[in-house]
Amino acid sequence: MKTLRSQMNDVEDQTAKITVEEQMQLTTIQTLEIDINSAKSETKQLKVDTEQMMKAKGQICSQILERQKDCILGV
Repeated sequence: MKTLRSQMNDVEDQTAKITVEEQMQLTTIQTLEIDINSAKSETKQLKVDTEQMMKAKGQICSQILERQKDCILGV
């Protein structure tokens, strides 16, 4: 039969292992949260960039149509 001191040491060791595991999990969660926030930020920037490109595309198409119209009318 284990002595009380031996049982206490076992409990302390198990507690230390659990604490280390909890800290590792918290670190993993924090890293994932940072990654998620970064992905959200990149997604937001991509949306802005896409909108700007679509606007530029629209302007270019309008210019092309205007020039084609001018060519047809002989201006």
